[in-house]
Amino acid sequence: MPFFLALGAAAFMSTVVMRMTDPVVGPLSHDFAVEPTRIALFATAFALPYALFQLVFGPLGDRFGKTRVIRLAVLALAAMIAASALAPDYPTMLTLRFLSGMFGGAVIPLGLATIGDRFALPDRQVMLSRFMVATFSGQIAGSFVTGILAEVMPWRLIYAGYALLALGIGLGLFTIRAGGDASSEPLTLGGTLRRYAGILTGDKARALLPIVFVEGGLFFGFLAFAPAYLSEMRHLSPGDIGFVIASYAVGGMALTLVVKPILRLFGSYGMIAAGGLIGGLAVEAMALPLPVAGHMAASAGVGFAFTLIHNNLQTRATEMAPEARGSSVAIFACCLFFGNGTGPILMKSAVDLGGYVAAFRGLGLIMVLFGIVAALSLRHREQRLPQY
Repeated sequence: MPFFLALGAAAFMSTVVMRMTDPVVGPLSHDFAVEPTRIALFATAFALPYALFQLVFGPLGDRFGKTRVIRLAVLALAAMIAASALAPDYPTMLTLRFLSGMFGGAVIPLGLATIGDRFALPDRQVMLSRFMVATFSGQIAGSFVTGILAEVMPWRLIYAGYALLALGIGLGLFTIRAGGDASSEPLTLGGTLRRYAGILTGDKARALLPIVFVEGGLFFGFLAFAPAYLSEMRHLSPGDIGFVIASYAVGGMALTLVVKPILRLFGSYGMIAAGGLIGGLAVEAMALPLPVAGHMAASAGVGFAFTLIHNNLQTRATEMAPEARGSSVAIFACCLFFGNGTGPILMKSAVDLGGYVAAFRGLGLIMVLFGIVAALSLRHREQRLPQY
């Protein structure tokens, strides 16, 4: 299997697992006898370990080889999906979502770091955008395909199919050469902590990490509660919800196809500000009583906005510490997914306080302000740093 294809397939599987509960909020809520807002917290159960265990998998990738760690993580992920298909109750599924997030979190950050190792900076943003095509394809499969299949078969059978797919991808990763990116330096707790301290105290990390944390909270807060909102307030079927959530990924994929001309036209900071504006307006539109096609367009706008911002941030992440990319990208992903885990919790509080519509409208306004503040903050801080 060609290297980039194998890496993309692993990223695809990781994002399938991330999104596969979204379209089946209704069936999961029914089978586990809990309200839909509690099912939405599966997003947090996945995201928090995804964030935390970056700090483990990053050094492991630097020490033993990123490809080796990725393929073992995908096989473990296959086992977690298979167990999820058999989950008897809500607490068990919550635990399995935690474990899925733990293993799933090894894949994309180490994949980004591998691309950083193999491609020079002038070509890296384009290659990273192509890698994101695989991640967005996984989001489409995890939402759209799951939603369509859920119209004709039980969610447990769908999950069993995903487990077999993950197993095949994990075994396929053994056909590519591993190694070449491993370090001979012994892996010790003290050495790992010193490496992380060096990265965190650097100017690049201080400029970037708070922004990616907020980005994760805003966009994942939207993704976690959009399915519950569409199910409870708009009474959409699992298939229609799948269409809407998949449109988020389609919007993001659309940006990856035109990233070069947009970067030349707007520049890095302009893309970040524009992302906040487009995302905020799209979230505001989502709060309106639209037909399914309107919700799909709004969701695509949010996905397009996320990629406008995130493509710039993750390119910067690969340059935080080139000598330890596995660890530095792990910190970046850790901050992103701690934001991802925090966002749904805050959104649940907002929904409980003012309802879905008010929560989405407030989120849209905050997104607009975030884009402006993030662009100005990076521009101010990076004036003193080497150019990205």
